[in-house]
Amino acid sequence: MGYLDLLAAMLRDGAQGLGEGFRPAQAAWLEGQQRADGGFPGRSGPSDAYYTDFALRALELIAPKSPAFPRAARWLASDRSAPRDL
Repeated sequence: MGYLDLLAAMLRDGAQGLGEGFRPAQAAWLEGQQRADGGFPGRSGPSDAYYTDFALRALELIAPKSPAFPRAARWLASDRSAPRDL
């Protein structure tokens, strides 16, 4: 098992121990951060692929059926620009 697989397994195991009230509250906050275009904002404000990745990874752990996924997928598929927030 590679490092990323091991890390993902550890995070999944850890997320199982989060309280039942914690996961929905955190998922709601994350989903509320999603921009109208489907991405998640970076430090400078507009949607950013790097920060979208973090948001989606967190949602995968706490709310795997979140409606944020299809919206983010459309944005990621359409975003052909170079990274803006290096």
